[in-house]
Amino acid sequence: GVQASITAASGNAVTVNAGASDRGVLRGLDIITTGSASNGISILSAGEGVIEGCDVSGVASYGIGATGPGLTTISRTRIDASINQTALGVFGSAGELRFVLEDSRLHASGSGVAIIAVGKITGIVRNSALLGTSSFATYGVRAEGSAGKTTSIALQKSLVSGFVYGVWADGQGVSLSANVSIGDSDIAGNQFGLWAVAGGTIALSASRITQNSFGATGDANEGAHRVEQVDEEEREDGDHERQLQGADDVESKEARRDRRRQVC
Repeated sequence: GVQASITAASGNAVTVNAGASDRGVLRGLDIITTGSASNGISILSAGEGVIEGCDVSGVASYGIGATGPGLTTISRTRIDASINQTALGVFGSAGELRFVLEDSRLHASGSGVAIIAVGKITGIVRNSALLGTSSFATYGVRAEGSAGKTTSIALQKSLVSGFVYGVWADGQGVSLSANVSIGDSDIAGNQFGLWAVAGGTIALSASRITQNSFGATGDANEGAHRVEQVDEEEREDGDHERQLQGADDVESKEARRDRRRQVC
């Protein structure tokens, strides 16, 4: 299809403000923000907002910003946030916001953020790269929940690299209000790979936490330690079972020898 270009020097380059049952689709757009622009794409309301095959860059506070309720789906999209700004901001203050980010590339620099999720959020980041710089942007993924507004993000088959905090889960003092699960992903080349605080949790599965100055810090470190202990206990249980099986085998051999002696 034809790639269209939109440039905005103020406000939002594109605003989606639709009904709760409406679906808005943005496909094949090059969006450039300059001057005092606020957002490249702002989704204020929609049953579903779809962003596909777009390129968003410039000086806006948010490359893409979305507020709940509703579903926001972003695929095959590149977001280059300006220095100190945010590539993707999702906010569930008005109701639950669900989002899917897949096959995409997000870039942040300075004190900028690749993804910030605040409030009642359920999201999936899949097959995507969240990239900072060699001098480190601030957050790759920042999940921030609160009382009655749980933020849950699943990171799957993705890369987070070049940040002070690769993944940050902040429960704001409320247990389990900010949860990030990481599966088959790489958290590499950050200052702190994982950081969970104030009731936030980070769960790992088949992922690689490598080449970070610090791997896991805060509650994430305690959680990783607990998983390690569970694994060690399981190994010990397995060794114990094998030892018991070995003892049974020895006992069986001795019993057979006794029987042979009795026959003789």
